[in-house]
Amino acid sequence: MMPPSEKMKLVDMRSSEISIAHQCRLLNLSRSRLYYTPKGIPSDELEMMRLLDEFYIQDPTRGTRRMRNELRKHGFDIGRRRTRRLMQAMRLKTVYCRPRTTVIDPGDGRNRTLGDFVFYRCHEFLVLLSKPYKHRA
Repeated sequence: MMPPSEKMKLVDMRSSEISIAHQCRLLNLSRSRLYYTPKGIPSDELEMMRLLDEFYIQDPTRGTRRMRNELRKHGFDIGRRRTRRLMQAMRLKTVYCRPRTTVIDPGDGRNRTLGDFVFYRCHEFLVLLSKPYKHRA
């Protein structure tokens, strides 16, 4: 199995005997890939990304809205979605306290009691029921 970059080198663009489309079909290569030239990142986006990096280092709790506002202060006309896309491209994630939904609070009143036993989860109660009960004297 040959990588597509090697296949592209095999295509003869000046050949009059075999068309480019036929060569691509023989090599199992997409013609659009042969003609595609990647665009670079615009300089204004690079500048925005540099500023986003600076802002993130200063305060990682800034979300897309606050980052957008900071970029607007520096003269960029940018929306929240574009800010979000740039932050995702740079793998910047906002640091904030997430809800701790799986932590059990013993004082919330939802814990069930049976004598001296306190059950925090349903399966603990089922395990207790499956064991023989020893009566205390």
